[in-house]
Amino acid sequence: MNTELHLHSKNANTESVTEFIKLTEKEEWSEGDLNRFTATEGVQYIIKQEKKDDPSYNENTVKNSLKKVKQGHSEDPRWEKAWKGRKKIQRQMEYIFNRWEYLVESPFSVAKTYLPDDVEGKGTFYFLPGGAHESYSDEHGFAINLGHNVWRDTHVMFLTAWEGYRHILACIAGKEPSISQCQTPSEFVKAFLNITHRQGMAAFVASKAAGTQEKFFQDNLADIEEKCALYGEAFQLALDGSIHSELTRIQKGVFTGYTSPSAVIGAVMAQAIDTGGDRRGMTKGRELLLVSIGRLGFIPFFELYKPYKKTLVLPDVVWEAYERVKTEKKVNLEHGAYSSK
Repeated sequence: MNTELHLHSKNANTESVTEFIKLTEKEEWSEGDLNRFTATEGVQYIIKQEKKDDPSYNENTVKNSLKKVKQGHSEDPRWEKAWKGRKKIQRQMEYIFNRWEYLVESPFSVAKTYLPDDVEGKGTFYFLPGGAHESYSDEHGFAINLGHNVWRDTHVMFLTAWEGYRHILACIAGKEPSISQCQTPSEFVKAFLNITHRQGMAAFVASKAAGTQEKFFQDNLADIEEKCALYGEAFQLALDGSIHSELTRIQKGVFTGYTSPSAVIGAVMAQAIDTGGDRRGMTKGRELLLVSIGRLGFIPFFELYKPYKKTLVLPDVVWEAYERVKTEKKVNLEHGAYSSK
């Protein structure tokens, strides 16, 4: 499906949900039943995403988890929640499709206004019956997990824009960096800044697309001091070369999800640039943010935030780390030119 123009309901991939519902309607499962389910593109997408946290995750993991949840013996959150809510999944999918233009096309059209006009993103939009997370995205597509009981209209709209936007960013600038694959302080810092930019832009755009911007910031800025402290700690650990022993905690606690420190801090930065650009009358804030969409990404994003950094004061170590990698990249920022020398 081409996500460049529209998200058509007829092109959404729902096969894994359909096969899951068939399984729930049977008292006994044959190996063929389970094979048909795990062979669907949606389940294969789930497996690919779950491998990021658990490299051993595969079709047999899914089959064994389903067998156990059916017997009431599993505590695997990836499928236990889906099994408990199995009677709602079909109704939930029908509800979304009946309000497709409002719940999917409308928020996605808002998200696209914060992307270059010539952007080209091609991928599949999946509806999934299970998995550890309520939504997913990568350079190949994005997904909403109905097994997490995503019911509220504004939440469906938020997730569509959040993951759809991240998917297209991955098509433009390559896949989101994997912190677990970083080795040197410089690699960690660049990954942190890159993720902050991507997740921040996506959270800002998604909250705007869902009409929940005020609530998003109200809810997530309540503990902003703690978020900033954790965010700064990640950069300090990276610069000190002592992050490896804390990697899992930092990755999950600082750089994962739309309420994480990186996403919220990045969203505050994006909003400041967006509204600040309008106030200064130089150019539309949206056009300033578009400058950051591309290969250099996080560098113009952080540079553009400098005039507004009193909006949210980032830890000094973040700016120290940023200046280091900016120098390494030998980026020319004079006269509004964002290019590598």
